[in-house]
This record gives sequence, structure tokens and C-alpha cells, in this order.
Amino acid sequence: MAEPPQCFFIENDKNIEAMVGAYASDGAHATLWGMWIAPELRGTGVATGLVDAVEVWAVDNSLGRVELCYFEGNDAAGRLYSRLGYRPSGQPNRGTAPGCEPEVSLAKELPASTDPAPTPA
Repeated sequence: MAEPPQCFFIENDKNIEAMVGAYASDGAHATLWGMWIAPELRGTGVATGLVDAVEVWAVDNSLGRVELCYFEGNDAAGRLYSRLGYRPSGQPNRGTAPGCEPEVSLAKELPASTDPAPTPA
């Protein structure tokens, strides 16, 4: 059975301050979508934490790759994903809705497990 889509949030008493979604695309990889960080939290490491949460979820569900797109010209997103090990996916960019910026497609291969390596006996 396919894993249901996931949303990861950071919230305070009144508001959602950051979020990201993920879903299992084809049973072999995850797609990260909809990252949003409140302006006052940008540059604080929140985005890294949300991407980490998606990657842990993907590995825990035997999804060996995370794919994503971001809008061309969003240099902050490009720097974040590059720093986290995402590279051009080799996939064609998804169709762009009229009036929207073109998208850049990236992907990252993940380890087989997030469990620590066993210690030798």
C-alpha cells in the first residue's frame, strides 16, 4: 500500500510558521513539495530541519530518492537544496502554469536506512 502524503509543520500558539509536504511518487521515490517558511524564520535552519524530516520519512518508508522542483530565480531555494546535496535530476522540468516562473528539477539519492550502523561484536 502506498504511503499517504505527509505534511510537516512548525507552529507557535497561533500560526503555522513553516511547512513542507511530501508524497511517495511511484513507490520508489518521494516528492517534496510546497515548502514555505515565514519570512522572519528564513535563514534560521528551519528549512533544513523540514527537508531532513522529509528525508527521514522517505528512508523509513523505503523510498530511496527525493525529487523536488523550485521556481527558477529563487536563488535562496537553489542554495539550500544544493547545500543539502540535491543535484539536477536529469528529468524534464514539469509543465509550468501560465504566468508562473519555470521550475528547476533536483533530486537526492538517500541511504537505505536511518538506523545507526551495527557495532561489531
